[in-house]
Amino acid sequence: MRAQFHADLEGITATLVHMADGVTTAMRRATTALLSADANLAEEVLREDVRIDELYHRVDEQVGELMARQAPVACDLRLTITALNAATDLERMGDLAVHG
Repeated sequence: MRAQFHADLEGITATLVHMADGVTTAMRRATTALLSADANLAEEVLREDVRIDELYHRVDEQVGELMARQAPVACDLRLTITALNAATDLERMGDLAVHG
């Protein structure tokens, strides 16, 4: 059980890393689009936000499944909730890149 919990948590972490990479790219491109008035680049940022939103929903599902199957407590529960909070923050940052 414990090994499966950590494997599931690693999957969530990998998804969060992909999200963070996408948000970093979106913020960089949004800044460039704003400063250079590049409408095409701004449209790319809009399209990338869809992918960030998909990753957020994947993390949400992964965390829900992990909590249902593993019923984490104490430190493991805090890690799981922190992952969900991080995903929420990253999703919001992606939205800010779109509306920046």
